[in-house]
Amino acid sequence: MIRRPPRSTPLYSSAASDVYKRQGSNFWQELGTTTATGSEDKLSVTVDKKYLMFEMYKIQNGACSADLQFNGVTGNEYTWRIQSEGGTDVASSGGQPRIVVDRGQVNSAPAFVKGFIYNQSNKEKLVMSEAVSQSTAGSNAPWRRELVGKWANTSSAITSVDMINPESGSFAAGSYLKVWGAD
Repeated sequence: MIRRPPRSTPLYSSAASDVYKRQGSNFWQELGTTTATGSEDKLSVTVDKKYLMFEMYKIQNGACSADLQFNGVTGNEYTWRIQSEGGTDVASSGGQPRIVVDRGQVNSAPAFVKGFIYNQSNKEKLVMSEAVSQSTAGSNAPWRRELVGKWANTSSAITSVDMINPESGSFAAGSYLKVWGAD
């Protein structure tokens, strides 16, 4: 006869699994999506969480970049560091009016960006992201970029994530910004 533990004793349990069960099946909550319907230079999503995850999909209409701003602030409060294709780091010099996420430099190909933001009101807002874009047709590997950045504001939380284009072109229909959040 095989002896089994009493029913009140869980067979499999750990602190990690208990925390996961209390959180439910998904830590991230979708906060919003904004999709371009024509030629647009700004897509925004309202947010109210401490941890943010964002996804950008950029379809270019002419010269177009996908950069980040928060709460519509355009002052020189942003700094960033980028590495493209595993090359040398490039850092912003001094304060900038935005965080450069994707420069539309690869054959006007669409770009996909995924990133995270730490959003505590009394701390600098830290950002990290990765971008990928089609390189050229055929068997060439896609282009990639890694980024870290920050918004130096320590007096308020981010309430709006803005995907902006500072170039002469625009975001074509189908470009989008999607943001998830968690506390």
